[in-house]
Amino acid sequence: MFLLSSILFIANSIRYELERTLNSLPPITVQKLQAGRHELISLQKLDKLLDIDGVQSAIPRYWGYYYFANAGVNFSIVGVDIFDKAYSDILHNLLENGTFGNDGMLVGQGVAKILRENYYKEYFNFVKSDGSLKQVNLAGVFDAKTSLESNDMIFMPKALVQEIFDLPQDKATDIVLQVANKDEIPNIIAKVKEIYPDSRVITKDDMRISYQNIFDYKSGLFLALFIVAIFTFFMIIYDRASGLSGNEKKEIGILKALGWRIEDILQEKFYEAFIISFFAFITALIAALSFVYLLQAPLLRDIFMGYSVLKSDFDLPFTIDFRMLSVVFFLSVPIYIAAIIIPSWRVASMDADEVMR
Repeated sequence: MFLLSSILFIANSIRYELERTLNSLPPITVQKLQAGRHELISLQKLDKLLDIDGVQSAIPRYWGYYYFANAGVNFSIVGVDIFDKAYSDILHNLLENGTFGNDGMLVGQGVAKILRENYYKEYFNFVKSDGSLKQVNLAGVFDAKTSLESNDMIFMPKALVQEIFDLPQDKATDIVLQVANKDEIPNIIAKVKEIYPDSRVITKDDMRISYQNIFDYKSGLFLALFIVAIFTFFMIIYDRASGLSGNEKKEIGILKALGWRIEDILQEKFYEAFIISFFAFITALIAALSFVYLLQAPLLRDIFMGYSVLKSDFDLPFTIDFRMLSVVFFLSVPIYIAAIIIPSWRVASMDADEVMR
């Protein structure tokens, strides 16, 4: 029951985190493709994109992945300016509350932890494309609701991002489109593809499908553990239901000899089975909650998350699905009680002398 509860807690937390991350993403992202690969997009496309009916704004984004070899992780660097229009909840909160000046950066919790472990407490030296170093001051650490998205993020002025990644002034990484009516998104996508055939248009629904495919694939591994846990539990139940031990039969025989009725014996067995099963359920639940949310499910959650040197770690968010808890309860407590009551009733229906013998 502990393993089963831990598996369901981990799966539910990751699903919850993915949903929050998806809700914070922009509705439409336009990228340029060349030879099937993502390339920088020209800022000259902004005017034509804004002319499309239904498009409220077209915002160029400057971002990229910076590999920090000492820690073996990738940082997601995003360029912003204080006058930018926010295209996500994280950026909106950052522009309202965060400040980093012209030579500073704001980092996520995971990035801050990695920098401290590598003795970068006040600044960080980025290696530019020409091999030279660019020192950027650490202005602060931001805390976002979606740790899966923001944990490895670094926000800094656009000029610094362009300098570190050697981005041309007339190009951006991609362009985000804000729309007035979500129902018009398919028409807007068709018009973008018509105007710029070499573009790739990514919507929030596309990301949802991609995340769900990854989640479903990983769920197959968890399903295997789930089946093993259920099979083991029902093997124990089958062993209990197949018959009582000699001592248990003798106990029922003594109770019948003392004048207990069948109803009294079954009632006593019901209370006994309920106390044992319910106490086991609560104990397993508390142990699973501690294992998943206090210890962050070492080893077990790696089955879902996988191992990669390209992603900094993040904490599983605390969330409880009461429907899931009810399923675990009804898969364990009532079945265990039935496995005790049925063989007890069979023995209690026999004569006391026969049971004692």
